[in-house]
Amino acid sequence: MNQPLSKILVAATMLLCLTACGGGGGGSAQPPQQKTAALTFSTISGAHTTPLQAIQLKVKLPDGVTIPDLATALTTPSGNNITPGVYSAANQTASFIVTPADIINSPVIKFGQFAKLQCDVIPGTTLDQNNFVTLNTPFPELLMSGLINGTTDFINIYDPITNPTGIKVELSVTFGY
Repeated sequence: MNQPLSKILVAATMLLCLTACGGGGGGSAQPPQQKTAALTFSTISGAHTTPLQAIQLKVKLPDGVTIPDLATALTTPSGNNITPGVYSAANQTASFIVTPADIINSPVIKFGQFAKLQCDVIPGTTLDQNNFVTLNTPFPELLMSGLINGTTDFINIYDPITNPTGIKVELSVTFGY
């Protein structure tokens, strides 16, 4: 065989081998696995003027979400106290109450974020914000209480038709990967 022809054949064979090697697969990459879910609860003032002195909430968690320790999973901005209620793994529910930290000098809960709940997501579970709800969705009708002249008053949650001056409450979920 002619030497230039053999070099061309060897080069062509090598080129075919290199281009044929695609690394296998060819499928799309798997999305990252969710590991945590942080639930943030916030109030947005409507036209309501009564100061908030307690917020009680019960959350329904989707299957595949756990809370190792409710006491350490709950946080609140400074100026508020948070009292863990009950976490039921069987019912997938968690409850808590938020109150002002200094009831004498600063006896109100400020509008904005009032609590955060950190959860774990079981591997293989894929969720979105719509999987998380409070009981009596979207929020209980009588959720917050204010103190007027020494008596407890329940404050209704915002509804555009029945209670346009009520308090708006938001639940947002951020996932960690």
